[in-house]
Amino acid sequence: MEDFVQIPEIRESSGIHRCQLVSSPEEGVKIMVAHFKDEVLKGERLAFIWEITVKYDRITRIRVLFDGANPLVDEARLIREYQNRYRRDVLVPTEFPFKKVTQFNGYIEDDSSLVLVYRNDEMNGFFRVIASPITLELERYKGRDDVYCTLKDGTKALFRLKFELGYELRFQKNGMHYTLAIGNKKYLKVEFTPEVLIKTANSMI
Repeated sequence: MEDFVQIPEIRESSGIHRCQLVSSPEEGVKIMVAHFKDEVLKGERLAFIWEITVKYDRITRIRVLFDGANPLVDEARLIREYQNRYRRDVLVPTEFPFKKVTQFNGYIEDDSSLVLVYRNDEMNGFFRVIASPITLELERYKGRDDVYCTLKDGTKALFRLKFELGYELRFQKNGMHYTLAIGNKKYLKVEFTPEVLIKTANSMI
């Protein structure tokens, strides 16, 4: 028997508002039901349901019956913080290079940049958006092998063709410079085309 039981990951940083432990018809099994405190709903929503097996007063197994965590709740909270602090509107993706966001991490840099990192376990990689106030024209970022493309509203974008670490696209809109990247190429289980990042960028405008 193992000396430890791995606690399932809670993929959202919202606080747990209420937790309830109820009996199961099965001997030695309890059901834990937890609720997040939801700032938007001004109430609570179901966070998770775990089946907990106990033997000799020790937890021997935790099985996830329901996972109600939404990583994009943390995204919305961070974007709201950035917009309130700098009084700037920020464009965010509504479509991603993968089907499901399994993790989200983000932070605000000291130089007024907002960094959003979305992860997907299946592709073993990340999709990152960096939004920052424009300091240089888009043309100043062009490398020898980079190519221009046009987004659906006519916005000029710059795609980095030969980038060892990943796939990268830049564009500027309403005073903000956006860098979209998929990486790390070395570990990705899926290959991407420029059209994937263009589609994602189009979902932002």
